[in-house]
Amino acid sequence: MTSRVVVLGVGADGEQVGCHAGPWQDPFDVPLSEANADFVRRSGKWVAFDLTEVPPYAQLVGRITSVQPMKRGEKVFGVTLINDVGAKVEVTCDADETWVRFSPG
Repeated sequence: MTSRVVVLGVGADGEQVGCHAGPWQDPFDVPLSEANADFVRRSGKWVAFDLTEVPPYAQLVGRITSVQPMKRGEKVFGVTLINDVGAKVEVTCDADETWVRFSPG
């Protein structure tokens, strides 16, 4: 990938990590269809927020040196991102849920 921004989350099958280059796009951005408006009223929606200057996340921005896939058989269920001082972020998926774990360097 050539993007400096990558979005990680659960893939369409609920078992593999999903990954795409570029910033997060709100699937419920306006204008909303009637069905989507009803869904948002009942369930709420995600909101993006910037953590690039907030510890401990700030030490990862622009400093990722390694991306290691985590596999279960042939399926990639997660990735480990490692920066230049050894800090790690593990992003794993299980049963339609995304889990993020941070370990400082």
